[in-house]
Amino acid sequence: MTLGAMVVADDLIQNKIGLGERLQPLQATLLFMGDDYVTTGEDNEAGLSDTQRKDVRTHFLMAAGIWVLITYGSLAPLWYYMVWIFQQVNQQLRIEMLGRAEHLSLRHHSAARTGDTIYRVYQDSATITNVLQFVILTPLRVIAFIAFSCIFLILFSPWFAGFILGAALLTGYAMRRLLPVIREKARLSRELNSDLTSRIQETLAAARVIKAGGAEQRMMERFERDSQQALDAAFYMRFYMSLLILFSVLSTMGAFLIAEYFMATWAMSEKATYLGGMVALLGYANWNLGAYRTASEQGLNAAKQSWELSYLFALAQDLTVGLKRAFYLLDLEPEVVDSANPQSFPAPLSHIEFDEVTFRYQPDRDVIHNVGLSATVGTVTAIVGGTGSGKSTLMSLLLRLYDPDTGQIRVNDTDLREIEISAIRANIAIALQQNVLFALSVDENIRYGNDAADSEQVQQA
Repeated sequence: MTLGAMVVADDLIQNKIGLGERLQPLQATLLFMGDDYVTTGEDNEAGLSDTQRKDVRTHFLMAAGIWVLITYGSLAPLWYYMVWIFQQVNQQLRIEMLGRAEHLSLRHHSAARTGDTIYRVYQDSATITNVLQFVILTPLRVIAFIAFSCIFLILFSPWFAGFILGAALLTGYAMRRLLPVIREKARLSRELNSDLTSRIQETLAAARVIKAGGAEQRMMERFERDSQQALDAAFYMRFYMSLLILFSVLSTMGAFLIAEYFMATWAMSEKATYLGGMVALLGYANWNLGAYRTASEQGLNAAKQSWELSYLFALAQDLTVGLKRAFYLLDLEPEVVDSANPQSFPAPLSHIEFDEVTFRYQPDRDVIHNVGLSATVGTVTAIVGGTGSGKSTLMSLLLRLYDPDTGQIRVNDTDLREIEISAIRANIAIALQQNVLFALSVDENIRYGNDAADSEQVQQA
């Protein structure tokens, strides 16, 4: 509807108001003009007088103002609502991704760099709103504009179909060759930026050790190297995107310039347009200056929209790679999950037993092997060993941060894997060697495990 209104408005401005041609019946109806403004279809009929042209201009401006108020007045709240929906989708995706990351076992987190998860949750998840906008909605709009302009031009002359087809084939060939390259560069760029995020996180977390060891210069050199690699990957991705757009510009502009030559020739000879009766509804039964300008504008519009479509196809490669990385995290299944019918934590507690428990972080190396021990209520059990001997691993297994590869851990003769995970962690406490302080006050850090704790309980803690 908007495209049709633009064409009608263009004809009114250039041919009716500018050149004084009489209105088509449809145009007169839309502008509420009388029959004395309408063309009779006779040869050599008189054009509009200056007074009539001013009347047409006044009615046109009033109609255009009403059209703008109605169209954009309704689009503004719709656009706001669409943005709100997009942000809600992004928010929910981030929550789901972080929730899934929290439920993955420590085996996954020990094998993946922390910055990778951060980058996926913060950066890759944001591509979902861009996918909705730039891969679905905007291409539909652009394709509609291109289709309208092409159909409009073909109504003027079927020769334009050949020009359009030629430009489309050349652009399609360029897309076939360059889009896979852009997609690969986009994947590499996101992976390297993810590694760079990990480098930043690791550097800041180890700031005390780096300063104590005088390793600031070495860390800066590593950061500069990683940053340059990420920059190079992003540059080459955009280089190939620019190459695709340049090829699209050259092919479409070549077709447009050839079409311009034919349009100018036809306008000078006032050649009849193809399907002139249909086009006459808009006032273009023959080629003239107004027809030339309108067709030229539609041709240039189709070319510009083709450039935008090429850019959107290139951008889609990066966005789909980012979205795939985001959904990869959602597709991971937690290793440690509740059984089909989990039990509550046994009460009263009498003993905990490890029965021939074996666990490995890597498939080819046991961290603990066939460990057996028993701890009973009312006694103190000490597990003694050197660094890396598996003491912390035993406690991690007791909390079900991991599950043993073989053997059983039993609480009151109940297999630990049959007890609800939340119940296990609510009844077993652990003091880690490396404490973590959240970006909160001391009071809030103490309350972190129990928001309902009162001030007296916080003081006692």
